[in-house]
Amino acid sequence: MIWCPPIFGGHFMHQSTAPQKAHRNSRLHSVYARQSLSGLNALLHNVSQVSTRITGHECGPFEGRGRLECSKPLALEWRTHEMLKGYSVPLTPQGKSSATPSPPWHYSSDCIAVEYWADPASVAAVLPPGLSPDDHAAGRAFFWFLDWQFTGSNDEHTDPARYQYREAFILVEARLEGRPVNFCPYIFVDNDAAIARGWIQGYPKKLGSIFQTRSFSAPSAAACPLTEGSRFGASVAAHGERMATARIQLEKKIEDPATVFSRPTTIRRYFPTLSAGRQDKPAVDELTLSLMDNLTFADFWAGSAELTIPEVQGEDMHSLAPREVGRGYRFGMAYSVTDLPILKNLVG
Repeated sequence: MIWCPPIFGGHFMHQSTAPQKAHRNSRLHSVYARQSLSGLNALLHNVSQVSTRITGHECGPFEGRGRLECSKPLALEWRTHEMLKGYSVPLTPQGKSSATPSPPWHYSSDCIAVEYWADPASVAAVLPPGLSPDDHAAGRAFFWFLDWQFTGSNDEHTDPARYQYREAFILVEARLEGRPVNFCPYIFVDNDAAIARGWIQGYPKKLGSIFQTRSFSAPSAAACPLTEGSRFGASVAAHGERMATARIQLEKKIEDPATVFSRPTTIRRYFPTLSAGRQDKPAVDELTLSLMDNLTFADFWAGSAELTIPEVQGEDMHSLAPREVGRGYRFGMAYSVTDLPILKNLVG
């Protein structure tokens, strides 16, 4: 006899006498009363991985509590489903619906970044375990705005509706075991594929609306060429609220971008647990390194800058509002992502 567990309201068994059925049902009820939730979840998972075909039997209609009675023993053929495909959810038979394609990931962007200093205590408050304040930096941070183009390995850049996007984030300066690093506590983006990639890496991406002045090659008062005196603006909003506004005016070209940006960026890869009784224990909590292969800068300009980060209901980013604003920068940047080093596992 082959018996399938009573899932979704019924179970299958061969024809038996009434005393035999009563005895067996009593045993089954006793077994299931003792089964743990985790065991049942595993059972459901295993059943979901296979399809069943019933052969060589004659079965009558469902009776009683969803029981299928058959005049001959059931012969069950178990056939494994083809593996669902895709790098990220949703996984599908063809694998075409993933929120983001598999690495390598390639990026190219026009960027605006504003140097500023926030309250050092507020910077320290957003750092995860494993990072410590950089006393020498004294609350130094950068607010970035980026106009991105992305591709994987299949000319995704030819589908700009899916793979062009804009982004805004803060990087604060910190220390990792004495080494200078950046950390990203806040980031907004306007594209679901970018959110998926960010969560996979550890960037705490949220949906926002980001705009920045672009530069065009045809001469015009609206072209904003990369030359002395050109002015650029940028902003990020979320839930109908303006979160930050920046403006810069170009003054001179920077020959060595490493004099401005030289710290690696760390991020916190965090996924909570929903199971009752364990919601204070995350499923994943890791300090990761945003590894950028073939990082390249181009047309790197510096100038004066303005930055405001107002207080907005339901958000905390204003805690990192500027006390002092430094230089502004406008440049091109490109890199690829093929790996994610795990620096620390923070799950206790």
